[in-house]
Parts: sequence; C-alpha cells; structure tokens
Amino acid sequence: MALLGWLLGGPVGIGTIAVALLTGRIVQVSLPQFERLLVTLIGEKENLPPVLKV
Repeated sequence: MALLGWLLGGPVGIGTIAVALLTGRIVQVSLPQFERLLVTLIGEKENLPPVLKV
C-alpha cells in the first residue's frame, strides 16, 4: 500500500512505513483481548451475535 501511495504521488515517510508494517501485528495482538472484553461485557460466548463469534 505504501508503494501504491508513493506511485500516486503521495508522501512516504517513516510514519507511512510504520503503519504499513505494524497495523496487522497490532490487530493480531488486540483482537483476542477485545474478544475477552466482549465476552465479559455481554456474557457467555454462546450469547454473542453471530457476527462477533470468532
């Protein structure tokens, strides 16, 4: 994505590269934590709406 932005004439700096490389890792780490938080707030995992069941 950073390459595509650069090819379209946009600025590519250290922030662009950091976002491109770290977004997936941040989601990978935080997704299970948010799932546990939802289960805590809503109740049992069986009571979650189908869109939230992982």
